[in-house]
Amino acid sequence: MDGGRRAVPAVSIRDVAEKAGVSPGSVSNVLNGRRSREDEIGLAVLAAVKELGYRPNAMASNLRRTNSRLLGVVIPDFRNGMHAGLVSAFEHRAAQEGYRIVTVSSRNDVDVEATEIDELRCWKVAGLLVVPACQSSLDVQTYYSDDTPIVLVDPSSSVDGIDSVGVNHAHAATSLIADLVARGFSRIVVLHPAIHSPVVGRRIEAIRSFAGQAADQCRVEFAIYPNELETVGPLLGDLLKMDGMPTAILALDRGSTIFAMEFLCKRDKPIYLAGFDAEDWMSHIGMDAEFVRHPMDGIAAEAWTLLMKRIEGKTGPVAHIDVPCDWS
Repeated sequence: MDGGRRAVPAVSIRDVAEKAGVSPGSVSNVLNGRRSREDEIGLAVLAAVKELGYRPNAMASNLRRTNSRLLGVVIPDFRNGMHAGLVSAFEHRAAQEGYRIVTVSSRNDVDVEATEIDELRCWKVAGLLVVPACQSSLDVQTYYSDDTPIVLVDPSSSVDGIDSVGVNHAHAATSLIADLVARGFSRIVVLHPAIHSPVVGRRIEAIRSFAGQAADQCRVEFAIYPNELETVGPLLGDLLKMDGMPTAILALDRGSTIFAMEFLCKRDKPIYLAGFDAEDWMSHIGMDAEFVRHPMDGIAAEAWTLLMKRIEGKTGPVAHIDVPCDWS
């Protein structure tokens, strides 16, 4: 029988969170100065730290942040051109600043996402850049289990307690349709798939709100197709047969923009096209159109700068940065 002392398990950040009745992310933010220590959550965290005798492993944390030149990137899908563009931008930055990137795919699955994040933490990465899966819970507890700096990149919405960089999709949609109305387009068809991402959902909500307020200036109709290309042509064709032909089509995602372009290229009637999530080649087609590009380079630059600040130990309030869309 071993008469030696039995090792006492170290108190973890999860133990403190459970004791305080908050998330691990809130504990991390309080201890790192990213949120107040004087409100109810801050006081609960400090009380739990004192009662449990929690001591952050500052040496290990500083060693990881100082010595590790490895960063983890999680994206939903390697086949998505925008995600690939983000990875390319991060790799360019990493090469300039002496970092290496490990990129993994969540396959747009929240459980896979959580597993991949945990695996990257086991690699002792200096920080994480995460494009959340479409159906991610966007819960602070999903992303925080230790003090590894993390920035959410292009989330469908910001998350309390976690740094993020993205786009104000509702503002972009409102700005685009308001511009169309101001230029005299009085009947606008809004095209989008029946099954869509949260981002498209926010664009829809913003346009419906604008249309309700500007009903005396324009007529806005929604053309919703069941995610199959062959249904778009007949749907738009029926709308053109109605009294008062549409003067503009507003396509709310990349697929809808491509479908509308194909439809309009086969017709002689002049209908203006405005489309979201455009690619560079679209502006060279020669159509009467304008396109909104997702500002991936700007998002990548802001996300990288923010993560570097956290890795360097710079504290401060949680940041939610919106990058303006690119228009052409």
